[in-house]
Amino acid sequence: MAQLTTLHGRNSMAKAFAGDAAFPKVAGLAFGTGGHDPSNPVKDKALTAKQVDLFKRVIVIPIEAHSYPGDGIVRFSLTLTHDKIPGNAFSEAALVDESGKALAIQTFGLKTIGPNEEFYYDWEEVC
Repeated sequence: MAQLTTLHGRNSMAKAFAGDAAFPKVAGLAFGTGGHDPSNPVKDKALTAKQVDLFKRVIVIPIEAHSYPGDGIVRFSLTLTHDKIPGNAFSEAALVDESGKALAIQTFGLKTIGPNEEFYYDWEEVC
């Protein structure tokens, strides 16, 4: 799995550290289908330092809960069901702020959700 903080995320963090702006609230997780190379089952698509969004964004789902499992760690959680994900498969995710901009991105192998399945998705961000 590849993961990075986007340029928007890094710029927002820098402004928050300097006291020039508040860090944007994480409002949801975006899911997409472009994070995996189907011709190579063990290789995720490479992320670049200037990555601003998912390769192929499909949907944004609001965060259902968050917790703090340890010092400097926040965990965002939600439940995915067959009817929430168009095409019932995803291979990338992004933390998105209230304006819909990606703050951080993950790519991974293709995940599918069957008709009667639930997929519990947790994103842990170390701050």
